[in-house]
Amino acid sequence: MFHALSIALLAAAQPPAACHLIFPVAPDEAAARRIAEAVIAARPHRSRRRYLLHVAPAPDDAAKWQAFESLPPPERASGPGWVYVSSGGGGVAMRIDRCTGEVSGLAYAG
Repeated sequence: MFHALSIALLAAAQPPAACHLIFPVAPDEAAARRIAEAVIAARPHRSRRRYLLHVAPAPDDAAKWQAFESLPPPERASGPGWVYVSSGGGGVAMRIDRCTGEVSGLAYAG
């Protein structure tokens, strides 16, 4: 007999539902990245900050990708008395449907 947790884990591990289109629009990370880059490039008043784009399967929905920007790690400097300060963050975050390429949950933090 399965426990509720085992059933939940099995459900989470299931592949996404079959795509109703001729072929999925964003079947892999590279396609999802291209969609995310196009959405970010189309945003008005693009920040001059340099961000890193991360694309990965959405942990709670096998049918979607999650894409988000983050600040790059600080450059290392050497020597006594150096203090590293990191503040803020920001960037764009979104979900991308593997089948249709639909972008949802688009958010920007400046």
